Formats: sequence, structure tokens, C-alpha cells
Amino acid sequence: MNAIQHPDRIARRMHIVRLAALADLVLLIALVTAALTGQREIVHILGPLHGINYLLLLAIVSVGALDGLWKWWFPLAVLLTAGPPGAFVGEWLIHRSIRERSVQKSDTPSILQEEHHNDWKEQG
Repeated sequence: MNAIQHPDRIARRMHIVRLAALADLVLLIALVTAALTGQREIVHILGPLHGINYLLLLAIVSVGALDGLWKWWFPLAVLLTAGPPGAFVGEWLIHRSIRERSVQKSDTPSILQEEHHNDWKEQG
């Protein structure tokens, strides 16, 4: 599956990635804050919640790679950065790539139309 052929599908999946990454970031900040302030009871609750959300985020981006929506560097980035940083940077890079490809794709027909128009003017 080519990413340029399915920009709407990628956008929908990226929305899910963004929400999971945001939830993971909030949980991570709360977990670190609770750990630094010595609130062990909260750490015991937030730790597993953050862990489950991180695994969910990793699964979402991995399934996207399996579906061919993006390359395997995206799940690897999420894995190596412990979640949100890799997800947010990966999302930005994928959206930028789609925008660049769509601009290139939209420029091509106008160039072809102009060349065809010039050919028609020369003949007529």
C-alpha cells in the first residue's frame, strides 16, 4: 500500500496515534512527578497505566507499518524514545512527507496541461 494513495486513511490513523501519544505523555509526566515527590501509592497506579498505554501506542504504530501506511522506522522511533517523543516527531515527518508528495502530484498535471496547451497552440 502506498502512503500517497491513502492520505485520508493515514490521517485517521495519525489522529489515533496523536491521542494515544498525548495520553501517554500525560501519564508519564504524572508518573515522574509522583515518583519525584515520593507518592508511592500513585506510582503503583500510574506505572501500569503508563505501561499499558505505551504498549498500546507501540501496537498502533506497528499495525500501521504492517498495513503499509508508513515504514518500520516509526515503531522503532516510538520504541526507542519511550513513546510520545518518537510518536510526535514521526507524525510530523509523515505529514510533511504526504504534503510534499501531494504538492508534487498536483504540480504534475498543470505542467502536462501547459505543455499540451502549447502543443495545441503551435498546431492551430
